[in-house]
Amino acid sequence: MEFNTSFVSREEELLAFSDDGHFKININGKIICDDNNKECGEIFAKRYFISGLDVNDVSDLMDSEGADEYPVYELLRDHDTGGYVKQIEDYFSFGANHIMFINEIYIKPNFRRKGLGQDLINTLIRTFCTDDTITCLMSQPAQLNKRKEQSQDKDYSHFNKDKNKAEISLNKYYKNIGFLKINSSEDGDIFFKPPLLFGAL
Repeated sequence: MEFNTSFVSREEELLAFSDDGHFKININGKIICDDNNKECGEIFAKRYFISGLDVNDVSDLMDSEGADEYPVYELLRDHDTGGYVKQIEDYFSFGANHIMFINEIYIKPNFRRKGLGQDLINTLIRTFCTDDTITCLMSQPAQLNKRKEQSQDKDYSHFNKDKNKAEISLNKYYKNIGFLKINSSEDGDIFFKPPLLFGAL
């Protein structure tokens, strides 16, 4: 069985402080089974150009946009220093200028455990991440997020509904495909991949 990843939309828009040239790119990708041309998974992400912005600026921006990724930017904050957490700060000091936030990854139950989620993530990074892009996501099982479950036509019935087991499994998965945990909250743990310049894949 062969699969093909296709990014069906890519929309760039300037952010609120566009005079400084900051922007975001909204991305929607799908993975298709070549045998029957049926969709078997999708990914939603946003890439932000935030060169020169400190963590407070970025958090204010996410809050004003009402963006789903606002909690993630809050988790990038080191509350002891008031800046970014050390791992992120280090890459910014070496010239990282973009952050890609993966909003959601979904693979249909019949196509799970075939490596498709990792293929979607890697294709997204190779296609849309510049060499100076940090990729972030929150490890939050979608089947436990009632807002997403009610707002999207997706089948979560086969997924683990035990919160602890689902979170442990998802965290292990992200670690296995190269993400590093840098912070945590009640909503979920935050993981990141270094920029391609530093060997993200």
